[in-house]
Amino acid sequence: YYYPAAFQGAIMVGALDKSNQRAAFSNHSSAVRYVAPGASIVSATINGSNRYSALNGTSQATPITAGIAAILLSSGKVQGEGSKRVDNLLRIMDNGCIKVSGSGMGKGYISLIKSLGLDNSTSSPSAPVISLKSGTYRQKAIEA
Repeated sequence: YYYPAAFQGAIMVGALDKSNQRAAFSNHSSAVRYVAPGASIVSATINGSNRYSALNGTSQATPITAGIAAILLSSGKVQGEGSKRVDNLLRIMDNGCIKVSGSGMGKGYISLIKSLGLDNSTSSPSAPVISLKSGTYRQKAIEA
């Protein structure tokens, strides 16, 4: 297993590629609980003169999962205190998952819309589409 994700109490997150398949570099095992986009994620960086880069890794997928958890916690849907609150959060996230193909992919991709009770779809999410406005980003940085 990979650390720190394999520590007791941590949630291991795998990464999906642009086709919503397991990314070649991703964790994949029975310890993975969720997956999220983790390939070619545009992020602010300090790489030389480039301000944005397309990054890959579970380090890109994990903050997406943490963001979903934060939204759910602030939504009022998660009741309880302490470990009961954590258990309730994980139950809501588990129930909001959409299965993805492949082994070692945990419960799947967390649908925020489904987790909030706004949709009960079980179909896989569409691959994200990023459109760039001229002059907004440096194209070389994103294609790197």
